[in-house]
Amino acid sequence: MEEVPSNYKTAGIMMLIAGIMNILGAIVLGIVLFLYITGVAFATMGVGILCYVCCLWPFVPLGWGIYELIVGMNVMNGKVVKNASTVSIIGIVVGALNLGMGGVIPLVLEIIATVMFNNDEVKAWIAEHDPELLT
Repeated sequence: MEEVPSNYKTAGIMMLIAGIMNILGAIVLGIVLFLYITGVAFATMGVGILCYVCCLWPFVPLGWGIYELIVGMNVMNGKVVKNASTVSIIGIVVGALNLGMGGVIPLVLEIIATVMFNNDEVKAWIAEHDPELLT
């Protein structure tokens, strides 16, 4: 059995860390937004209650962080994941949107993971194990 390329596994570790950081950042962002908007709602005597729609924003990095966590674990364990590079690219977008809440580290990790997924050795290994992926 052929060894899984180290760049593939390393990209999985980076996606795993970025996913955990996105989840933690989303939880912190959700708590901070809820407390802030609750203060606004009380200060405006109920008119600020319309701002609670903003509390939905943390569900984007939370959901994506959970998905990254799952994909990162599969990649780290050496399983061929059909959309690992795509997940990493969308992780870059989520990291860029969350720059205000500590999204810099997940952003950098996702950029490095995307570069590692585009390595020729990794592409050849993926093509060998699942040829329909690179068509």
